[in-house]
Amino acid sequence: MRWCEGKKEGEIVVGGSGEGSQSNQLYGPCGLSFDDEGNIYVAD
Repeated sequence: MRWCEGKKEGEIVVGGSGEGSQSNQLYGPCGLSFDDEGNIYVAD
C-alpha cells in the first residue's frame, strides 16, 4: 500500500491480487526493509 503525503486515500501497489508469481503478486513474503528515502524492499 502506498500512502502519499497529503493524500486522503492510499493505493495498493503490490500484493492485492492474492498469492502468485506475477509482478503484482507476492508468493511468500518473509522480510522487508526500508531505505533512507522511504522505499520498501520485500523479500519474497
